[in-house]
Amino acid sequence: MPPIPASHPIVLGPMSNASSAELTAAVSNAGGLGSLAGALRPPAAIVDSVARIRQLTSRPF
Repeated sequence: MPPIPASHPIVLGPMSNASSAELTAAVSNAGGLGSLAGALRPPAAIVDSVARIRQLTSRPF
């Protein structure tokens, strides 16, 4: 199994109401592995959020 692409062993647990593009990017930028909750979001909102995350970070999420 390949290692997690993060500098620190911190993984953001995606929580539906607390998940945002900004929080995901902030965790990734800090060296952790950011995650975005998508189960309760419409597909278009997920696409928009992923685009925003990509604007805010070049790190894996």
